[in-house]
Amino acid sequence: MEQAGFVFQYQFATEGEREAYEQAYSESYSECQKQLYTEGYQIYTSFDLSFRRNCRRQLTIPYPLLRRKMTRCL
Repeated sequence: MEQAGFVFQYQFATEGEREAYEQAYSESYSECQKQLYTEGYQIYTSFDLSFRRNCRRQLTIPYPLLRRKMTRCL
């Protein structure tokens, strides 16, 4: 909501000011929620390529061989 320009407020001089804020908050929240559900969001991640390759290699090791390797490590 803040990225959309909404300014959060925690203290109010009058009850009317608080009610106006709550109305604006509700409208902004609804708009942000609608955007999230209709436009979605993107998640960016990164992996160390050597880490990824090593994981892939480990997953292709036949189970008995992997078990022996794990036993030796313990």
